[in-house]
Amino acid sequence: MNTPQTTVALWFPELEGVLGPWRPRVPAAKYGVAPHLTLLYPWVPAPATDAQVERLRTAWRGAAPFELTFRQVGRVPGVLWLAPEPRDTVLRLMHAVAAAFPETPAYGGQFTHPEPHLTVAKGSAPVLDGIQAEVQALLDRTGGLKVPVRGAVVASQDAAGFWHVTHHLPFAGPD
Repeated sequence: MNTPQTTVALWFPELEGVLGPWRPRVPAAKYGVAPHLTLLYPWVPAPATDAQVERLRTAWRGAAPFELTFRQVGRVPGVLWLAPEPRDTVLRLMHAVAAAFPETPAYGGQFTHPEPHLTVAKGSAPVLDGIQAEVQALLDRTGGLKVPVRGAVVASQDAAGFWHVTHHLPFAGPD
């Protein structure tokens, strides 16, 4: 296995039950990763130091708790995802973390402008077509999935590849 990594994310274990039928189609779910929005991955090799965690806190000082709603399904080849609203709030958090850690570009620099998203399932187009119809029906029926965002987490990978939340970083609002 490669060097264990860390990620900075908005973590939504409360969506596990709602998205449960499709979670087995997300390989990371088998390793303890809850439904989430990635703010920065990979971040730093595990474990993160106290100084690195403090840089995170400083990066979004003044960020206030907010609510996210997922009403829209998105697709890229092989991936079905949910788009967060308000998107701009998530982008501000992503940009703040990226600016604080320019030495660790998102997704190893593979994507210059990563789109905020919550992965629902991965698979072939025919498989995702069916899942997309089911997820869209759920969103239409419920008016979207709403989740409170009170802060972010740092999750760390262990030597076996499993992920564990190691730090909860609350958003305290304006100083």
